[in-house]
Amino acid sequence: MARIARLGRSPYILPSYVFLCLMVGCARGTDISNLYQYKFTMMYPSTGTLDFEDDALRFAFRPSRERIDLTIENKGTQPVELDWSKVEYEDRYGAVHKVTAQDVKPEEKDKPQAATVIAPGTRLETWVLPSDHVSHSIGRRKTKPLLPELKTAFDVDSWDRTTFNLVMPLKVGEEKKDYKFGFRARVD
Repeated sequence: MARIARLGRSPYILPSYVFLCLMVGCARGTDISNLYQYKFTMMYPSTGTLDFEDDALRFAFRPSRERIDLTIENKGTQPVELDWSKVEYEDRYGAVHKVTAQDVKPEEKDKPQAATVIAPGTRLETWVLPSDHVSHSIGRRKTKPLLPELKTAFDVDSWDRTTFNLVMPLKVGEEKKDYKFGFRARVD
């Protein structure tokens, strides 16, 4: 007569089952998008916040997975000119991209963009994305997020501690100033 092993009695069945469940749960294809989020810090200039200010300007950044929200306040007495055609986004690989701001029509994103003048005592509120992340289809703006959605453990490992830069040449009165801001995206 053949012996039939009972599943509950083998000392190897339960540990094997737990190991298999862990492996399936950590597999590359498992959707974990509701567990992790990007958290951003400004590495330089190092202020401990996502804000920076000097005598003339105050910058407030609110990066997200989708884009970089930006406020520039002119604290001085002279107009400030932001030349959008010279603003650059440097990705995590060091590749440099032109940017597109919120009010630029997608079909005009590759054309030279007019400078924005920020009068004394006023502020500019907009968002920016690399131009190659913006397109249009049937008269509608389509945007690709700044950073990918975190769907797998592989995504979390790949994108944790990602860095990127935003370079903004500004003209304060007659003085040209290059502002460079470096950010780090942590995955928590």
